[in-house]
Amino acid sequence: MLMILYVVVFFFRLAEDLRAGHPMLHSLRKSQEEFAGTSIEKTIKTLADNIEKGSTLFEALEKHPGVFDEGVVALVKGGETAGCLDHVLPVIADYVGGRL
Repeated sequence: MLMILYVVVFFFRLAEDLRAGHPMLHSLRKSQEEFAGTSIEKTIKTLADNIEKGSTLFEALEKHPGVFDEGVVALVKGGETAGCLDHVLPVIADYVGGRL
């Protein structure tokens, strides 16, 4: 249950950072620091490492099926493709939060 809450907050914060014009990698590294010591920290680090190596966010997320389900990955892929990820991420947070 706590991991779900972390994922919700993570997506909301990532959306805020992207809307503010921060690059994805910067936002992920910032999130990694903000979530230090939590169960999602390692996942965020791996996401950032994959982005740094050239992956898209949806490609990085799909490597963590225990944290991000297929619906989340599909929504992120759609947001990235359409260029509106900052608007899709809060929707995803609400979707994930519905499991609480």
